[in-house]
Amino acid sequence: MGLFNFFKKLHNNGVRDQVAIDINVQAGSLQKCPICQDVFDREHTEHLPDAEKEAVRRIETNDPSVACFDGDREDLLKRIHEVRKHVPYECTCMHSD
Repeated sequence: MGLFNFFKKLHNNGVRDQVAIDINVQAGSLQKCPICQDVFDREHTEHLPDAEKEAVRRIETNDPSVACFDGDREDLLKRIHEVRKHVPYECTCMHSD
């Protein structure tokens, strides 16, 4: 893989992760702070089925927001869960210490 293709793949992974985060936020399984705009995870796993349904709906309707997945539903569903592992419990401005 050439250097250009390597950076293109890294960029695409970042875009795909962001789409998965956005779907999680929309479904309520992740939260976005209205003040600092950080995304955080209060472990609302009860909303994960909603995120999965929204992801499938977007793939099946060829929603432009998931075009970077080229119809790969499995990758999107995997990322819906994977991105949550890297999100902190609190946003930056919630820290009192």
